Amino acid sequence: MSSLKQSIQAALHQFNQTDLFEAGIDLFTTLGYNTSHQSRLGDSSRAGFKTAFIAPGEAFDEKKALLIDWQQIELLFQLTQSEVISEASLFDTGTVDRTRIEAYLFWAVDLLPRINDDSTPKPYTRTDLSQATRELNRLFPMPCLVLFRHDRCLTLAVIDRRLHKRDETRDVLEKVTLIKDIAFDKTHPGHLSILEDLSFNKLFRAYRFDSFVALHRAWQKTLDTSLLNKLFYEELFTWYLWAKNHPNLWFPKPDEEQLDGEAYRSVSVIRLLTRLMFVWFIKEKGLVPDELFNRNHL
Repeated sequence: MSSLKQSIQAALHQFNQTDLFEAGIDLFTTLGYNTSHQSRLGDSSRAGFKTAFIAPGEAFDEKKALLIDWQQIELLFQLTQSEVISEASLFDTGTVDRTRIEAYLFWAVDLLPRINDDSTPKPYTRTDLSQATRELNRLFPMPCLVLFRHDRCLTLAVIDRRLHKRDETRDVLEKVTLIKDIAFDKTHPGHLSILEDLSFNKLFRAYRFDSFVALHRAWQKTLDTSLLNKLFYEELFTWYLWAKNHPNLWFPKPDEEQLDGEAYRSVSVIRLLTRLMFVWFIKEKGLVPDELFNRNHL
């Protein structure tokens, strides 16, 4: 394990026992970001946040924002041109491809544990956290990177935004990209690799960004490709091999099935996987109940 990965693992461990603000600052400092531009909130409760940032009549959906589940919210730091000028001397804040980003806000949100009706833990879904990220970003003229602490793990979220086609004083919020369920302890090697790839110096060497727009796109490229390649398919293939060779594996075989033996077992596991993935997808869209993936409920 590289020394940077070891430092990242140590920083993640701090979320077990350290104040959310301090742990968040330590993580981004470890990743090489200049966190000196800090303005910690006087009241980090959800009520304090509402008073400070949500005006009467503001377009803010408290349910989608998971506001009732906010245990604490911290403004960690702001990243502006002055904080990156030493690392990237040509850094610009102009408009690129109808996108203008002149600063970034880094937030951390502590979410309360949720419980199902049968008293089992109810994890936060990608949809939950994506919607919360979108609602938080509605309140500010600059993009907000959000670090969620929940279920003894972290989720990091960034969102696309571009200038409105008819009104350049407004932004349009688009896709949310997540790196989800980063465990504090015994962090998955794929997650450590992704965080290492998100470190400022490594990103700059890879993409030579010269604007906030380019920095944002470097984050997205790293999150998209790394999450799929280093984590999802690796775990999926490992599970497939385990399941295919499990002694208790059995599938009913219709008379018209042409395959036999090992080939039929392999194809059956693949069919099972594709169907499970499809049902999970429509569950994330809210079209079928979460209980379909709750072992105790079933």
